[in-house]
Amino acid sequence: MAEIYWNSEPKADWYVLLDKAKVNKEGKKVIPFKKYRIEESKMEAIVNKYIKKYKLTKRDKSAFTFNVYLGPSPVYK
Repeated sequence: MAEIYWNSEPKADWYVLLDKAKVNKEGKKVIPFKKYRIEESKMEAIVNKYIKKYKLTKRDKSAFTFNVYLGPSPVYK
């Protein structure tokens, strides 16, 4: 997530966002991810970079991409 937020507009530090995130009633941290935008091609390149770097299996690749795209990542421009 750190590299994705560093390449978003406005740029952000993922670890600062995580530290400053408010906690909801369920005890989960709420990250204001909708305030950040990233080009789809940039996000895809970053995700693919880490899939290759860690040589993820097909199953792990699916889990990783699912969590990145449906998790608290910036929205597309």
